[in-house]
Amino acid sequence: MDKAKTINILIASVLKPIDEVRMYKKIAQSIDRKTEFSVHIFSQGATSPIHPTIQFHPMKPFTRLSFNRLFASWKCLILMVKLKPKLFMATTHELLIVMTL
Repeated sequence: MDKAKTINILIASVLKPIDEVRMYKKIAQSIDRKTEFSVHIFSQGATSPIHPTIQFHPMKPFTRLSFNRLFASWKCLILMVKLKPKLFMATTHELLIVMTL
């Protein structure tokens, strides 16, 4: 994490790929232009895109009706405790419980 960037922002999804257009290219890259923010993306993806300042936290891909989908919220909660983001954007309803915690 860049020391000049002090405010952590976490953008999380359960079903979308980590390089999804709206989440990564529109939201994350727009926020990342401001120097005071450190942007983190948590989502599915075997490989992460290369970006110099956005940090990626990929999960192993799974299907929509997979048992692993239940554990995705817990993985996101563990990441939130570690990062302590000031802003959390969730794109799926499973993460609403994590947001309230």
